[in-house]
Amino acid sequence: MFFDLTQENAPVPPRNVYQLLVGGIVPRPIAWISTRSAAGVDNLAPYSFFTVASVNPPILAITQVNPPQRTEERPHKDTLSNLLETRECVVQIAAASQLEAMNSCAGLYPPEISEFDLAGLQRADSRLVQVPGVVDAPVRYECRLREVLPISTLPMGGTMMLLDVIGIEVSDSVAGETGIDPKKLDALGKLGGDGYSNTREQHYLARPVVQS
Repeated sequence: MFFDLTQENAPVPPRNVYQLLVGGIVPRPIAWISTRSAAGVDNLAPYSFFTVASVNPPILAITQVNPPQRTEERPHKDTLSNLLETRECVVQIAAASQLEAMNSCAGLYPPEISEFDLAGLQRADSRLVQVPGVVDAPVRYECRLREVLPISTLPMGGTMMLLDVIGIEVSDSVAGETGIDPKKLDALGKLGGDGYSNTREQHYLARPVVQS
């Protein structure tokens, strides 16, 4: 089966394209992002369009898919709105044991609602930013907003957030000899639909060494 996305006279609906993308590009790492609004409300939301954009300097890339009910008063989800206001955040990596709490933060709640309180999560003081993190998150990346890249204003279009990583908190429970032990971390991944995966089953294979 082939889907031709160039045909203007018989376009594939955006919802179908979304399902084809998120169903095949799996598992996706999940950024569990905490932000704070200018009014002081702490927001917490998961994003699975997430990756490392650069190591030197360390930059994370997270994309917001445009919400279906966009208005002039609320053109973005709370995460992006808060980043534009206060320019700081904490990106948590959630462990499998935190699945239900993380998933409960995925709803489109009013901006005056804090998902920390909704999910019954304790706040952890950050070291370099004013935004709190999640106490039990095994890895926390403290970040400042570097740049916002609008990609498309169409329904289900995207806006990319580039974040400068300025500090990394790693729990002793997941620390390894060279950084973070993936077996101890047991991070969550996002599948299509309502599916999630974990990283308990792992495979190790050295890269080929090419002689110059």
